[in-house]
Amino acid sequence: MTKHTCEMCNLKLNLDDGFLNIAEICNGTDQAINNYETKNKVNLNNFWCVNCTDKTLKTIEIDA
Repeated sequence: MTKHTCEMCNLKLNLDDGFLNIAEICNGTDQAINNYETKNKVNLNNFWCVNCTDKTLKTIEIDA
């Protein structure tokens, strides 16, 4: 099975152990999402592990 690399922590996991395109499930504003991506040099459309997804969504949604 192909391993995917988490956008934030670079951990290699199976697709079932993370998410693709967490921007779709984020309740933050477009501005908050863009600011987070720019500041952290990441892309929310890529693969994210569960832990990084949880932390990232909380951070963006608090700033929104």
